[in-house]
Amino acid sequence: MDAALVFLKTNPSIRNSKLREIAGVEYDQAITFFNRAILEKSLVRKGHSSGTHYILPNRSEK
Repeated sequence: MDAALVFLKTNPSIRNSKLREIAGVEYDQAITFFNRAILEKSLVRKGHSSGTHYILPNRSEK
């Protein structure tokens, strides 16, 4: 989560590929992370399929 939060301090959203790059995790690990973060309400999913990206909850209204 730390890697994602640091990235989101200076970027509006994060995608699976970027998390894999900055955190050094595999695709399935990134999916598991994002699903857990959504359940914990730490991140909000936007878009679908290859356009899926994740934002902080307080940015979801913008």
